[in-house]
Amino acid sequence: MKVVDPLYLRAICDPDALFLVTPSRSWSYLEVETRVNGIISYCWTLGIKPEDKVGILAPNQPSYIFWILALTRMGAISVCLNVRLSTAEISKQLKTIGVNFLVTDRSIGIENITIINLLEDIATIPKALIPVLDLDRSHSIFFSSGTTAIPKAINLTLANHYYSAIGVLSHLSISISDRSWLLCLPLFHVGGFAIIWRCLWSGMSINLIDRFDVTLIIESIVKHSIGWASFVPTMVERILSHPLFLESLTHWQKMQGIMIGGAPMAEELQKRCLALQLPIVTTYGLTEASSTVTTLPTQAWQTKPRSSGRPIPGVELRIVAGQIQIKGRSLFTPDWFNTKDIGYLDDDGHLFVIDRLDNMIICGGENIYPQEIERVLLNHPSIKDVCVIGKKDKEWGQIPLAVIETQKPIELDEIKKFCLSFALPSYKVPKAFVIVDHIPKTASGKTDRASCLQLCFAYTLLN
Repeated sequence: MKVVDPLYLRAICDPDALFLVTPSRSWSYLEVETRVNGIISYCWTLGIKPEDKVGILAPNQPSYIFWILALTRMGAISVCLNVRLSTAEISKQLKTIGVNFLVTDRSIGIENITIINLLEDIATIPKALIPVLDLDRSHSIFFSSGTTAIPKAINLTLANHYYSAIGVLSHLSISISDRSWLLCLPLFHVGGFAIIWRCLWSGMSINLIDRFDVTLIIESIVKHSIGWASFVPTMVERILSHPLFLESLTHWQKMQGIMIGGAPMAEELQKRCLALQLPIVTTYGLTEASSTVTTLPTQAWQTKPRSSGRPIPGVELRIVAGQIQIKGRSLFTPDWFNTKDIGYLDDDGHLFVIDRLDNMIICGGENIYPQEIERVLLNHPSIKDVCVIGKKDKEWGQIPLAVIETQKPIELDEIKKFCLSFALPSYKVPKAFVIVDHIPKTASGKTDRASCLQLCFAYTLLN
C-alpha cells in the first residue's frame, strides 16, 4: 500500500500551520518540509540509499524529528538508540543489525561506522516531487526496554506505525481540533516515536520537550493549550507533587486526554488523579505493537479502575493459558504474538493485566505476581515506590523480596502487618525488604528489575 507523505500534504494545504513547537521556537509544516528535503539531498551525497539502516543517537530535539521524516521519505530504516547506553553497547547493537551510518549530536567513534553530525547546518530545499511512501517496507528498528533481559531488536514497518496511529486517533476520537500533543517521552522509545505519526495523520502539532522537566511541562501546558500528553506513572507522580501544579490545574483539566502507559498506575495515584478531575487515559502497549494496544478513557475508570481498556481498532486480543496474545496490523508480525504478560478479559472485552510472566515468583509451588504485592505496598503512606522480585531460596525455590523507596522511616513489623491487613496471604508477604534512595528506572520510565536485584547487595537489608 502506498500513500502520499502526510507532511507534504499538510505543507501544501496548510503551509503556515504549526507542526513543531519547543520552548524556544516553532516550525510550520512548510518549514519542516523544506528542512526534510534538504536532509534528503544531503543523505544522497553521503551515499545513504533506500533500505540502508541509519542509527540515530540523541536526546529529544527538532533535528531528531527532521531526520526521522527524511529517512522515512527516502526509504531508509531508522535505528533508534538509547542515549543511556555506553559506546561499547551502542557499537554492539549497530554491528548486530548491520548499521553503517550513525547520526548523533555527540562526539563518538565506532569502527566501520560513518558518523554524521545531527546538528549539521543543512541547506533547506523548498520544492520536491510529490513524495509517495510505501507503507509495507521496513521503516524503523527499536530495542525492547530490557527490564529483565537483554534488549532485542524489533523491526517495524511504516504500515505498523500508520495503523497504530489511526487506531489510537479513531478509538479516542482525536482530531486536528485537539490542537497539540506534548512529547517528553524519549524518541528512541516507541511510546515517544508514535506521537510523531499521530500528529502527522491528524494535523495536530507536536509540543516537544527535550527532557522530563516538570517546570517546562507545566509552562507548556499553560502557554500552548495542549490537547494531549503522554506520560508514565512516575512522571505523573512528580508532576502532581510539583509546587506549580495546583496553580495550573485548570489547564490540565481542560485537556482532552493524558495517556498513561509503560507501567500500571498505583491505586493511590489513580485516586488522586480522579479527585483532581484529570482526563487520564490508561493504556497497555508494547514495542512489538508500535506502542498502544488498548486504552481506557477517563469515564470508564469509576467502574473498571484496574482495567487497561479495550483494544484499538485493528487489534485483536485473546488469552491462552492465562497469557495475553495479540494480533493486528500494528504488530511486527502477521501471526498471533504471545506477550508473556499474564491477564484476562472480562465479559465486556476489557483487558486486565496482572503481571509479566518473567516476573512471576514460584514459592513452594505457589505462583506469586509481584504487581499484586506492589499495589498493596504502594498504599502505605511511608512508601513512595516499590519493586518486588524473587530471591532464590534453598527451601522454597524462591521467596518474594521488596525493594522500597520510602518517604519517611518505616519499621519491618509495620510493613508486614500492613500487608496482612490487606488480606495478602502470608506466603505473599515479602520475606525481606531492601531500603534504597531511589527505585532505578529505564529510559522509558519502567522499573528496572535487573538493577533492583543488583541493589539488594548494596543497601540496608531488613530481615
